[in-house]
Amino acid sequence: MFKKLHRKVLLLNTAITLAVLLIAFGAVYAVTLSTVNAENQRRLDAATGAQLFSPQPIAAAYDSDSGHNGTISAFVAIDPNAPNSGAMTNADNPYLVNTIVRDGNTGEIIASFSIEVDDAGDILRAYSPFSFSTEQLQQIAQTTLDKGHQSTLTFGGRTWLYEIVPFSNNPQNHLGGYQPGRLPGHSRIVFLDITDSMKTLQDLLLTFLFVGLGMLAVIFCVSYFFTMRAIKPVSVAWEKQRKFVADASHELKTPLATMMTNYDVVLSNEESTVASQKEWLGYLRIGMDRMNRVISNLLSLAKLESGELTGEKSTFDLSALIADSMQQMESQAQEKNLSIISKLPEQLLAEGNEDLTEQAFSILFDNALKYADEGGTVEVLLQQDKKHAMCTVKNTGKGISPEELPHIFDRFYRADAARTSEDNSHGLGLPIALAIVEQLGGSIKARSEEGGCTEFVLTLKL
Repeated sequence: MFKKLHRKVLLLNTAITLAVLLIAFGAVYAVTLSTVNAENQRRLDAATGAQLFSPQPIAAAYDSDSGHNGTISAFVAIDPNAPNSGAMTNADNPYLVNTIVRDGNTGEIIASFSIEVDDAGDILRAYSPFSFSTEQLQQIAQTTLDKGHQSTLTFGGRTWLYEIVPFSNNPQNHLGGYQPGRLPGHSRIVFLDITDSMKTLQDLLLTFLFVGLGMLAVIFCVSYFFTMRAIKPVSVAWEKQRKFVADASHELKTPLATMMTNYDVVLSNEESTVASQKEWLGYLRIGMDRMNRVISNLLSLAKLESGELTGEKSTFDLSALIADSMQQMESQAQEKNLSIISKLPEQLLAEGNEDLTEQAFSILFDNALKYADEGGTVEVLLQQDKKHAMCTVKNTGKGISPEELPHIFDRFYRADAARTSEDNSHGLGLPIALAIVEQLGGSIKARSEEGGCTEFVLTLKL
């Protein structure tokens, strides 16, 4: 069940992370794409709206004082019939005129060329710094005329953005669209090289892909670790609850079975007097008392863990409280011939709930007496450590194995696998003591050596 829960939480975290990454990277890419497209359109408009100068030598084609400085860019054109300009033409292509286009604002050379066509789509003139054959120009022109007013085209390993405009400097004459066979007069097809900007977008996509996958992998691993840590306490609590129900059922089932058996015995002797059935009724009473103790302990433990048994705080002598509790159990120690050693200060004042403190110590001392070996020793040491009181309860005996030690504060846990109930133990004493001490803001630590001594250290705030 918890494995499925872990998978669901992990998948949910991964899905949310993926959605956030997609939104973030998508927003960045959309902004970048818009910026790149706007810049490409600006440069295309600059090339489209450029002035054609003819006939002039290339060196004098653009002059900031020529009166054309107000245009977006300057289209530098060399007429093949102009004097001393034959070197600027392509001998293999009489339609081609070597030209350059510069940005009117920055002076940067714009990688652009243009083709003039008539209404039939035949080439009239081409202005380009690049070398093209007549067949290439005709094919490029025809392809663009078939595709429409403005689009992209790939040839020569480069990507080009183009626009079809009338052969005029009047922006009102720009075509709003193009239909094959209905070109209104001479037109110019202007091409802009956008290969680098497209590569920038592709590189950005690849970067987002690798970065996104890397981040997703890292977040997946981190989410896996933290979801495991988050679910582990729930899993442990669920397992403890399941075990608690099973153990409680076992503890209640045993006296209940005893009670039912004795009831059947009494019922089978209907003619007998109460006095003659006293033995069986006594067994019935023992089962009832045992069930009552188990239920009372469970209720006390539940109230302690919920914080309902806080009680009233008062100042009391912790030394006197421990001495009185030990004296009340003196007869139990004499039955096992135990030696009791106590080292208590004359007075150690503490502030808290006196009744709960006495109950916690009594449980620890009773536990030490119960599990001490016959003729062994039980030692109680009380000392002050700054603002804390430390009470150590130590007994000799067979000790607790390292495997059992972490579980001694679990409900209904007893080292005796047979679960004998001769000592009226239900495995609830230590859990109750721990709950009381934690309620008082203290702690209990246990140390034991198998075949040696067992030691409980009770720490309380003064």
